Amino acid sequence: MSYLLHCLPGPVCNKAILFENLAPLLSDTGVLFGSTILGAEADHNRLSRQLMRIYNGKGVFSNEDDRFEDLKAILTRQFQNVRMEQQGVVALFSASVLRK
Repeated sequence: MSYLLHCLPGPVCNKAILFENLAPLLSDTGVLFGSTILGAEADHNRLSRQLMRIYNGKGVFSNEDDRFEDLKAILTRQFQNVRMEQQGVVALFSASVLRK
């Protein structure tokens, strides 16, 4: 799921449905992983703030309010093993072992 979430419409809490639908499709040893560009609270530089404004305005992105902590909470609700890391304004994540 690399660089997908920030393009889906709505706030990150609405994007949780994606994980709810994908989680049951994983095998017992399957790992869901990806990355996304975080919203305005991330430490964007001047150019990336401008690009965020343009892309969010055109509807290409929908990530103005997407936060690292919210994504982690969503993944933790669905999965037992969640690993997350922030590199600049990008969140990298992996999740495995579906919660029963």
